[in-house]
Amino acid sequence: MAPVVDVDFAVTALERAREELEKESAGADGIAAVLSVLADALSATAASPTRTDSPESCAWLGFAERLPQALQMPSWTEALTAAMNFGGAFATRPGLFAILCACVVAAFDGASLVAVLDAVCAGWPATLDGDALAAPAVIGALVRLDWAVRRARTPVAERRRVAVADLSGLAATRGRRAAASWAFVRWEESPTTSVVVARGQHIECTRLLRDPQMATLRGFVSPDEAKHIIKLACPQLHPSRVVSYDATGDTGVASAARTSESCKVVACADQVVKRCVQRAAFLTGLSPQHSEAVQVVHYRPGAEYRAHHDWFSPRDARFEEKTAESGNRLVSFFVYLADCEAGGHTSFPVLKRSFEPRVGDAVCWFNVDRAGRRDERTLHAGEPILRGEKWGMNVWLRQRPKRRADKAEADCARGGAGESGPDGPVTGSSGGGREVPDQKCGTCGDRDMPLGLCLCASKYVDGGGSVSPAVKAAVKAQGRASNSD
Repeated sequence: MAPVVDVDFAVTALERAREELEKESAGADGIAAVLSVLADALSATAASPTRTDSPESCAWLGFAERLPQALQMPSWTEALTAAMNFGGAFATRPGLFAILCACVVAAFDGASLVAVLDAVCAGWPATLDGDALAAPAVIGALVRLDWAVRRARTPVAERRRVAVADLSGLAATRGRRAAASWAFVRWEESPTTSVVVARGQHIECTRLLRDPQMATLRGFVSPDEAKHIIKLACPQLHPSRVVSYDATGDTGVASAARTSESCKVVACADQVVKRCVQRAAFLTGLSPQHSEAVQVVHYRPGAEYRAHHDWFSPRDARFEEKTAESGNRLVSFFVYLADCEAGGHTSFPVLKRSFEPRVGDAVCWFNVDRAGRRDERTLHAGEPILRGEKWGMNVWLRQRPKRRADKAEADCARGGAGESGPDGPVTGSSGGGREVPDQKCGTCGDRDMPLGLCLCASKYVDGGGSVSPAVKAAVKAQGRASNSD
């Protein structure tokens, strides 16, 4: 039986898309707004027990689902060809072009968003409005829509493993001078949660505390990346050491307070480690040159790391030497590389928080307050392993970037061969070795960043806790003094 052709429905959907674009504007913001409407509709429909495809409730999804029938085509490539020639509407409107690509992906299993975009660029080069498509808002909206489509097709129990489109190497935008943030796109999933997609890695960032600043990161690394880092570290592991306040050497001393194994892994020598540093830098609005050497830790049954701080103490005989160039440890990311059968939680006794090891997840916190002072409340411990073993990774970002980077470090900051965006490094807002300019929250005046850890109480799971007058005064007087040169 021949498919039912519903051309009137398709035309109606396209007309509504055109109306929305004209209402918002024909620019990047308008395109992104329409794509966001489509993603919202798809997410809401997928979450609803009763699906409806009426134009009033979900015009975009309805059009996407009926596209194969309306065009009577068995494959997405043939449907794309027919649709591109359908009334000539797509040749002059980049917004409709973006919507069409999204609908093709939604309508056909196996259609890749990157493949669809590149096919249009190759087959209909005059259609591509490079400036509009290359805008970070549009790229971000397309990635979000692609993720919503894939998530809607996936059983609930498996949605955490849904792959996300990586548009950092999109052929359609090569050679154009656009923002390096193509490799990192972000949207607000809820009042307390942001989603960041870092080259196809979907990271769910939940804001917990605003003072001290703390967040959890679900999916900071993929399971395959975690396995790779463990394999990389295994031959290099040695007994962990702690700082000896009486010693002047750099090796530290063995201590019953820390009974794990550890080693350093160099970001410049490994692409996976490099990307982890870049993710941490982007999330906090810094450049990768703020990072010190990444550390992998391994805990066997019974091993632990008793309560300690990550910041360097002035009691350390080498404190001035360690902090002279880059300052103290501003931010800590502790990344779980494997599940632990029992025990091994990361606990913060003063903050009354505890985090269970879950492969791929991470906890992030600021070690110094907004005035640049060491925060005693960040005292934390790696609890004893009761059963199984624990693998983790420390990514520490300093208050200031390295100034005397050698060539390898400079390449790492830029992303290295094959890692750069079309306009240079794929890092934070400006990237590379340049210091990232402060962005301020328009509501509270605190320094803003992709994690969103400002003073706005509405952004936190429990209201973010109380903020002392001293913190507010520090923000008002000097912003984040600890991040300036």
